[in-house]
Parts: sequence; structure tokens; C-alpha cells
Amino acid sequence: MEEGIEESLVEANTSYDNLSEYSEIEVSASDYTQGVLDGWVFNDHVWTEENPDLIHTVTNSVYTAPVQGQILRDGFSSPSPLASTITVDFDRDSVSYSGHTVNWNADYFASGTHSGSRIPSYSWNHHVANYYFNTMYPDINPPRGKLKSWYITDASVRLNSVDITNVRVVPHYEYRANDRLVAERRTDDGYLSGEDHTFDWGVRYDIYYNIRTTWKIDYDYTYTYSWHTVNHNADGTTSIETHSVTESASKFETVSKIDFESLLHYETESENLTVVYHQRPPTGTYSGISTYTDPIEREYRNTTLYTAGAERFDPCCSDAADKYRAAYVDLRAIESTYWAYPDGNYLSKRGVVCNIPSWLHRVMAEEVLEMLDAIERDNPTFNYSLLESPGQDPTDLQVKTAEKLIRDLKSSRETYVKKKQHLTSAGKIYTSSDSARYIARNEAYNRLLKDIEQKNKKLDSSLNSYILDALEEKGLSTGAFDSVTSGPMTLFDNPAMERAASALGQEMGIISTMTVTGQPESKYNWTENLTVIVDQKPNYLYHDLDFDLRGEYEWADSMGGKTIYPLGVRNTCIFTANVSEEIADAISSSGEYVKTETSRQISRSISTLNSEVNLLEQNLSKQGVSLDTARLDADVHNLKLVYAREMRLQIIEEVTGEVSSNPVVSGWVKKDRVRAVTAGYLNSLSDEELIEKSTTDQLAAELAAIIKIELRNSNPPVGSDELEAVLNRVDTDVRMGVANGICAVTVSKGKTLDILFGKIDGELKNLADETVDKYSGEIADSITKRLDRTMAAVPCGLPVMPPHWIFTVNVWTYEVMGEYEVFTVIDNDNEVIPKPYFGHKGQKHVRTDEAVVHNDVYIGENAPIMFEFDGYSATIVGPGPKGVGDKMGKSTEESVGYNYLLSIFGGNK
Repeated sequence: MEEGIEESLVEANTSYDNLSEYSEIEVSASDYTQGVLDGWVFNDHVWTEENPDLIHTVTNSVYTAPVQGQILRDGFSSPSPLASTITVDFDRDSVSYSGHTVNWNADYFASGTHSGSRIPSYSWNHHVANYYFNTMYPDINPPRGKLKSWYITDASVRLNSVDITNVRVVPHYEYRANDRLVAERRTDDGYLSGEDHTFDWGVRYDIYYNIRTTWKIDYDYTYTYSWHTVNHNADGTTSIETHSVTESASKFETVSKIDFESLLHYETESENLTVVYHQRPPTGTYSGISTYTDPIEREYRNTTLYTAGAERFDPCCSDAADKYRAAYVDLRAIESTYWAYPDGNYLSKRGVVCNIPSWLHRVMAEEVLEMLDAIERDNPTFNYSLLESPGQDPTDLQVKTAEKLIRDLKSSRETYVKKKQHLTSAGKIYTSSDSARYIARNEAYNRLLKDIEQKNKKLDSSLNSYILDALEEKGLSTGAFDSVTSGPMTLFDNPAMERAASALGQEMGIISTMTVTGQPESKYNWTENLTVIVDQKPNYLYHDLDFDLRGEYEWADSMGGKTIYPLGVRNTCIFTANVSEEIADAISSSGEYVKTETSRQISRSISTLNSEVNLLEQNLSKQGVSLDTARLDADVHNLKLVYAREMRLQIIEEVTGEVSSNPVVSGWVKKDRVRAVTAGYLNSLSDEELIEKSTTDQLAAELAAIIKIELRNSNPPVGSDELEAVLNRVDTDVRMGVANGICAVTVSKGKTLDILFGKIDGELKNLADETVDKYSGEIADSITKRLDRTMAAVPCGLPVMPPHWIFTVNVWTYEVMGEYEVFTVIDNDNEVIPKPYFGHKGQKHVRTDEAVVHNDVYIGENAPIMFEFDGYSATIVGPGPKGVGDKMGKSTEESVGYNYLLSIFGGNK
């Protein structure tokens, strides 16, 4: 068998080593590093506009420092009276009287001191003139009659006492600003720990007091009283006579008076206010794929260090309080609303984004790039062989191999991430910049592991459905596949042979051994073992002369010299062409990583085919072989022309769109200018140059270099280090634009490309037929092998993606049919049919083409056993449009005698 396989491989212009190499699938770290860069690290579509890449996102978080302010202020004391006096100037001449009332006035001079809100004491004085009156009520009791009237005839007033009482001071405040910074305190490492201010208040003091006095009033008064008498006249009548008398008297009264007085005065007073800025570590935290809370030794402290090849300055968030003050400390509000910001009050704790060193973004970007370059150079790789793993689901193999790679990379994390270089002897990270640099590298490394896991794990359960969906899109019913298995259908654990092996038993209802049991309630109950012997003609697969009388099914086996009786077999290769359309369908739901990888594969397939055709024609010329390749040349030329022309159109639009959507550089150069620069470069290349450069990153790299020159010349408003950091995103924008443009070609021109591939394939097969007709011997063998190699460059198969181009697969359906002339089942030891002398009588069950006659009576026909079954076979190789499939010969192949057997089965399939 091994010799036969080797001969077959030689005939196919390959070897077992080549076949083994072709069936080996590698899972390499380098397959994922570019996807980490373009799909994540520098892809501004997956970050925010403010922080458009991993580098800026990390520094924005690491250089966010928590700070909390506290207010210390003098506040206001409650003013109160300290001393108060009053003097009176009473003019006796001011006394007057009228009727019952005495009037007088007095002048007072009040003075005193009171404490201020911010000042220990203020003096005050107040002059007031008060006017008094008092109605007198003398108790007059005339000796007879009744009082008719009275009035004051003289009066004098004397002050007995005077006091000032109930002195109160009520302040009213008006904020007058006039803030002065008295002192600003910083630590030795530059952190603003506090600041002292003084500012002014306008204070109105309302002073209230009472003047309490007692007075003695002496007064003279005159009063009149009257009475009546009855006179008896001589004539016997009476008359009433009125008598009145006026007299004088004097009296005195003591009266008290309370006067309510007030005054006010305005003062300007200053209040002292201190804002303390408390550090609230930790700084340097970040939450991404991992969460980082490593303590930073130099947080909140200016630091000069030697790193990344130079002496550099890192503020380490020492400016956090300055940022906090600028953003959250409103001195006017704090000073004026003293009730809202009393002494000792804490302001809200806030995280503030501090100044990021101008050199840091560039260094971080370069270190991430260097780390991924190191991984690409070392290229940790694990592989598995499809050839050495028959019957195993390749997705399982892919996942297990990816897990090995992930474990290896996890164990090598320090080798690439190099965290230890940033640690102090105490195990702390030294500076904020050290933290940011470590986090960026570690996050990129995390993303690499995550991509490897996710982009392989997704295949674990979807490969069958992926291929079945593609088969159904071809119009092929997958019901036939389901019919060969009673369990879940898997393309890579084909149960068709097991089904075929049991087909005979299912057809006849007979198996190799069985147990026969009578009815338990019957007196004829028994149990026996039945053993059968099977004989059949023809004895597949070897030729049976008694059956094949006309020699229709002979098939010579060159290895053993035997003649084989073949089954009727037809196989069909499903994915023989239209690979461009298959790719276009796949990438429609793919990310940038897949598109970058796929774009190079597409270009590589055309470039390789072009090279193989050139080598073919050189080989023919060298051997002096005359074959007409004009049509082949025209088809290849048209393929390159269509592909390159559409590439130019699509790449120009995609690159322009990517660069113009960049949130930073889009403002530095106009969109039309980007389009013009891109078009100028692409149009400077020939079709072959354009295709060849697009097989690697050369096309994107050269175009990015030209666009970056344009951006540098635009005088961007950033420093040189920040500019270089930003331009890393431009590299990604251009790579994405080129990849998207090439993939767009497969969408817009996929059918055209597949037609041209088909024409080239057909023309190569025509040349192969022409070679057979015109040449023989070594020349014919040499030309055929060269043509086979060229035809192998024509894309074929079904790409399996996304999450990325893992495999290229193909599926063959096959239909098998056959017929037994005679099939006999013999039971030599049937226990239920006894036979004298021999123990038991055997019996036979025969299936053959003959009439069934018993006692000369025709009963019916005995039909031979015919069988057929359908199945499928899947083949899988690594990524690339070259793929796998029936590239030599037709996509549908039939064995000798297939059509004859098909006619017996009654129709076409």
C-alpha cells in the first residue's frame, strides 16, 4: 500500500513530505500580533475621541490622581457689647405746662464699645434729643360739693436717674471680594499642599439700646368746686342756690420713661481662609483587560529619572492639586457662602487628569511595538497535523493547539512585558511613567492572549454549520448528510462507512448472531443461539469471473496483479471555483484583522498564479515546446487589469476615509489632499507592482510614509514626541484602508475575478489535453507536471473565517452502488430442526435473480440484493486561496460501470 501511495504522489507531482507539510496547521503568535496593533492598540474606532488609542487611554487613567480639598477659615465671631455709658443734658427751662400736662426735653449722649465679627472692639457714641410729656392726675377731694375743673398753674421737673439698658449689636455681612493670595505652600517635590488667602467683608453693625429715666414733677394747680343749697322763701316757695369756691394746691409725681434707640456703623473686615489639598492615593490605577492598582513610590512627587535612553522628567501627578484647584475650587463661592463652606469643611474628592510627560506617549508606543516585534521574531508556535490525526475534528485540534500556545505565552509574560525593570526594591512601581509603560505593554500582551483564545474558541462549535450553510448556498441539500448518521452530524468524523457496513443487515433483516426465544406461555417454549455463515458473489472488491462474464467491471491492480471488481462510484467536488465570492461573503462580517490577513492572501493568489504562468511559458520555451498560450496570457492580463484597476479605486476611498476619520490628524490635512496623495502613489505603480506590493505590508508601509510626510509638513500643533506617537495611528489607518480596499474588490468584482480564474483554469486544462495529444515520453511528463503545478495555483476551496482565516476546506459528496449476483446466508446448526444421525438440519437463505417454483408451482421471483448509499468527505488545509480541491480533471468524476449500475437502479442521480 505504501508503495502504491508513493507512486500516486509522484504521479500527482508531489511527495509524502509535501503532503505532510501541506496538512500541517500552525498556530503562531506572529499570526495575531498585527491584529493586536491594527485591530486594537492603534485603532481609533475602538477607543474614544478624547483618548483614541491604548497609549492615550492608559496615560489618561494612570495620570489621574485623587485629591480632596479642605477649607480652614476664621469665620465670624458674634459681636456683643463690651461697655456702655450715657450722659444727659437736661435744661430746666425746657419745662412747660398746659392744662393737665407737663412737657420737657432732654439731650442724651450714649457711648460704648462692642466686639466685632473679625475686630476685637469698636467704639460708638450716639447723641439723641428726646421730648417728653406727662399728664398729671392729682387726687382732688373738695371739702364739699364736687370738683368742677382744675389746671396747672406752675410746674418744675427734676431728673432722678438715667440708665442705658438692653444694648444689642446685630451684624449684617456683604461679600466684598478683594481676594489676596497670602501664601502658597508646596512640598519639596512640588505638590501644592495648601494656600492662604485673605479677603474683605463689608459689615454693618446695628446697635440697639434703651434709655431708662425717672423724673420728679412738682406742680401747682388751681381747682374749683361747687355745691347747691335750697332756700325757703317767705311766700312759702323754695329756690336752689349754687355756690362755688376756687382754691390752690400743689403736688409732685415720680414718673419713669423708656426710650428705644438705635444706631449703625459700617466697617470693612478681612477674613483669612486656607485651602488644604489632601492627597488621596492611589494614583496610577487602570481598569482594562486586567485591573491595575500597583502602588507608585513617587506618586504626587516631581521626579527626574534616567530611562528610555535619556534623563527625563516625570511630574508623577505632583500637579494634581493645581489641576484640582483650577477645576473644582471656586474661591468666590467658598468665600462668599460661608454657611455652605464653614471652617473644617471638606470639599468633594475628585480624580483629576494631571500633566503627562511630553516624551511618554512616544516611548510607550515604541515599547509596545518593540514587544510585539520581539514576539514576532521569537514566534512561539505550536502545530498539529491533519494527516496524522484522521477522524478528529480539526476545530478541536485548533483549540487545543491554541491553548498550548496561550499557556506558553503566559509562562513567558515577564520575558516580553518586563515589569520587573519598573519595580523598586520594595516591590513598588517607581514612577507614574513606569506604571503607564508597564500597563500598556501588559494590556497589549493580554489582548494577544485574548485574541488567540477568542479567535480559535469561536470555531469550536461552528465549523460544521459554517460549511453546511455554504453548501446550502450552493443549492446542495444537506439532508443526505444527515441520513448517514443518527447522532449529531460532524464533517470530520464521517459515519458513512459504518452505515454502509450495516446496510446489508438492514436490507435483509439478518445479523451475524441472534437469540431466538419461543413464547413463554407455550409448551413449545425454547431458547437457542443461531449462528449464520455469509457467502456472496461477487466477493467485493476482487473480480469474480463467474459474475462478470462480459468483462465489464475489470479493474487491474498494478500492485498485486489482481483484478478488482469496482463499486459504482461518483464523487463531486463542491467548492471548485468562486473562491472570490466565498471570501467576499466571509469578510462581510469580519473585523479589520481578518481583512488585513485576507487582503494579502487574495493578492498573493493572483501574484502567484501570474508567476506560475510566466514560469510555465519559460519552461515551454526552454524545452522548445510549441503550445498556444495567447489565450492564457490574455486571461491572466485581464485578471491583473481588473484586480489592479479596482484596487486603485477602492484603496483610494478607503484610505481617505480612514485617515479623515482620525480624530486628531483629520484637522491637520484636508480630505482632498489625502485622496490626491494616495491616488498619486497608487497611479505611479504598474499593475504588477501594485499587486506584488499588496502581498505584504509593503504597499501600506510606503503609502503611510508618504501621508506622514504630508502631515509633518502641515505644522501640526503638537510637539515632536507627541507627533510620532500620533502617527502610529496613521500607520494603522493606512493598513486598514488598504486591507478594506482590497477586500472591497472581492465584493465588487468577486464574480468577475472568479470567471477569469475559471477561464485560466480551463485554458490550462486545454493545454494539458493538447500536450497529451501532441507529446509523449519525458517531454509530455515534464510539461504535464509543469501544467499541474500551474493549475495548483488557481484558487480553490472554501475559506473558513471569521474570526480569522484558519482553514481552507473542501467537501466531496459520493454516491456508491453495487449488486450481489448471489448472496447466501447459511445456518449449519439450527437446533430446532433435528436430523437423525447428524443432530440438526441446516438451512439456507439465498438471494439471486431466479424464479421461485415449489412443486412445479410458480410462486414468484427471488431478487438479488442491490445496495446504494451516499456519503461525503471533507478535506482541510491551512489558510490561503490556493486551497484544496479537484484542480486536475473535472469536479465530478465517475468510476467505470457507474452509469451501467445507475441504469439498473432505475434512473439518473
